[in-house]
Amino acid sequence: MDEAERLAELVATGILDTQRDQAFDDLVLLASTILETPVAMVNLIDADRQWTKAAHGIDLDVLPREDAFCSWVLDVGPDDLFVVPDAARDARFDGNPLVTGDPGIRFYAGAVLRSRTGQGLGALCVIDKAPRPGLSAAQADQLRLLGRQASRLLEASRLSKELARAEAWARAVLEGGSDIVLVLDATGTITYASEALERTLGWSIEARTGTPGFDLVHPDDLSVVAEVFARRVEEDPDDHLPLEFRVCSADGEWIPVEALSTNRLDEPDVAGVVVHLRDVTYRREIEARVQRGER
Repeated sequence: MDEAERLAELVATGILDTQRDQAFDDLVLLASTILETPVAMVNLIDADRQWTKAAHGIDLDVLPREDAFCSWVLDVGPDDLFVVPDAARDARFDGNPLVTGDPGIRFYAGAVLRSRTGQGLGALCVIDKAPRPGLSAAQADQLRLLGRQASRLLEASRLSKELARAEAWARAVLEGGSDIVLVLDATGTITYASEALERTLGWSIEARTGTPGFDLVHPDDLSVVAEVFARRVEEDPDDHLPLEFRVCSADGEWIPVEALSTNRLDEPDVAGVVVHLRDVTYRREIEARVQRGER
């Protein structure tokens, strides 16, 4: 087991030190009910502590890792279970403060929680203050199943965190860039506009969202723009060159822009043609100076 990799996977879930979650609370209640134990928990093993995500029948948040039964679960083999029938008679645990003192653990059974790469992150465990002979085959299967479900919840948390990070990055790129980014549906209606629309053209996002994108285009350029847009909707594979035309600012000025577009109508999260507009006023001025022989 690579401890550095394991800890990186644990951090990636985004679960550590978060608030209690109903999905995990329901799972430990179910475990306690099915296995008929007074206590059930979901514990994650950090570098030097055990942190409890959910607990039923016990009030516990953090333990030193060296005292945590669930730390032993990380080293289980393919069976994915770690069972201690009587901790008071087990040399590994008979001096453990959780056995000699409160809560007086005698029976323990834990199913390992694994990351998508197979790293052990913690355990879903059940505990009793009385010793037990172990788990029946049916009980072992049930505990494994509950452990797998807890692992799925951890993976869902990781994916949610990654998605939030990706969305934040995309917003930073879209909203912080100088290019205007528009999303138009198949009819040409604006469904999304970046903040650069207001910075560059003076239009508020609210004013233009839901209006035809072609309304911004200079009348003399409209036929060409409409033709190119229609080809983009049909996803013409030979049509990927930038197009230059004029768009109207909020104060009535015509601004030359260069446009690149991508058809993402089939992607549910976008459902539109993404258009990047870049103000080329300064470039036009430089080109004009060069043509006049100016420096």
